[in-house]
Amino acid sequence: DKFRDYYHDFSAAFAKIDRNKDGQISVHDLRAMLQSLNFHLDDEQFANLLYRLRIKVTDNKLSYPDFLRMIDDGRASKYGQRQRPVSAAETPPKL
Repeated sequence: DKFRDYYHDFSAAFAKIDRNKDGQISVHDLRAMLQSLNFHLDDEQFANLLYRLRIKVTDNKLSYPDFLRMIDDGRASKYGQRQRPVSAAETPPKL
């Protein structure tokens, strides 16, 4: 929950790391973000984390769905259950 305490909105957290706005973050940026939250992992621990979470790294990049999977480990959060994202098509217009 340390990450959840720091970033209440995961898309904002991802956007902050995704500097070039291509929908992916570098493994280096992810690791730097973890270190800024005092999660200091050596190379082997970091590689094991990605492997255990079944995160596929392509060209040293991580996609947004993989980022969410890494954060959402299935444990209950003190912020309550996450709501299913609502698309604009499902949202009634405000009058």
